[in-house]
Amino acid sequence: MITLKRKNNIIFTGIVIYILSVLTFFSPVFINNTLLKAVSFGIMFFGFALAIVEIFPKKHTKSAYSKSIKWIIVLGIISVIMGYIQHQQSILVNIRMMLDVVPFAFFFILKKYNYQLDTTERLIKVISKIYCVLFVIALIAAPLILFDKSGGKVQEINIGRGVARVKLAGSCFLHFHFFLAINNWLTKKRKVDMFWVVITFVFIVLEVSRQHIVVAFILGFLMISQNVNWFYKILVISFTLLLVKFAVNNITVVQNLIELTTDQVNETGTENIRILAFEEYMFNHNTNVLQDIFGNGIPNENSSWGKQYNRFREVTGLIPSDVGFAKIFFYFGTLGLLVFLLLGFKVLSKKVPPQIQYAKFYVTFVYLTNIASHGIFTEAITLTIALYILDFYNKKYV
Repeated sequence: MITLKRKNNIIFTGIVIYILSVLTFFSPVFINNTLLKAVSFGIMFFGFALAIVEIFPKKHTKSAYSKSIKWIIVLGIISVIMGYIQHQQSILVNIRMMLDVVPFAFFFILKKYNYQLDTTERLIKVISKIYCVLFVIALIAAPLILFDKSGGKVQEINIGRGVARVKLAGSCFLHFHFFLAINNWLTKKRKVDMFWVVITFVFIVLEVSRQHIVVAFILGFLMISQNVNWFYKILVISFTLLLVKFAVNNITVVQNLIELTTDQVNETGTENIRILAFEEYMFNHNTNVLQDIFGNGIPNENSSWGKQYNRFREVTGLIPSDVGFAKIFFYFGTLGLLVFLLLGFKVLSKKVPPQIQYAKFYVTFVYLTNIASHGIFTEAITLTIALYILDFYNKKYV
């Protein structure tokens, strides 16, 4: 007979394996990439099948976000149809490309097992710590590539930003852990939580993604300042200004990122690659009203449409991943854009209790970074966990 503790451990292990499959098991280069993808796809769709029984029954009437997530799943199904009728990409390939939305079904797996807050937070910490360990290993090994989430597209590590830019999947759990650590420090006043605030932010800086650094810093500052009195607010602001001044004057990574940003800001509007990408995928790329409403579907690099799409990106340098909301429009049309924007508005407009405010701040982080990146896609699994945490408390507080 299986004890309750053993059953919970089995469920926790299964969920960790599912999450690792979403991250393609961190894509180590010494394991065949095709095999990794095949195993990951199989586990993800098995998880999706488990979630199906939770998705369709009308038993989530008190859930704040289940309807929005159901709509995201519907967007994935529509993308299968649109990819076929608009670009003749095969149905089977389109189903495989649904992987961008499949992680959202994880919401219903968590609801199925009624995951508690402490277990969910443990999940975030475990994956984040694994990511940090692997990141350090990858950084030490540079310029040798040990992990490559691009699947072999990156031939060498970029060091133009002052430190090796490691291509390791799983940074979404690091970002989520940062806000969780701040929240725990503010509510529990433990030194160990302050330690993890510092550690997670250091790793965010080492990722050398400017918008992640800036948005995490600003939201982290706001999160701390709104929870302390005026005296401590002045101390926090003073310390922050000194820290920024020190970083700008003494840390090479920060200086290189500022220089890169300055060069891009000095570009004219007609030369800025992100502005051009936004205009292309929001206003110029679609060829008919059906695409405007329902999108194009999701291109596969090996299909004829995918190859044509990749050639266009290579020639023009216009990449939808640089402009996340335009990417949503390109994939899922106006319908998709409305679904994601309404979901974000619903989250940001609701009040939450202090013990889970980190989840709301993290969703804010994802949506802000999605402006000049595609955080909604790369952080889909953790965005889903954040929505589950908020939804878990919805019945009591909303």
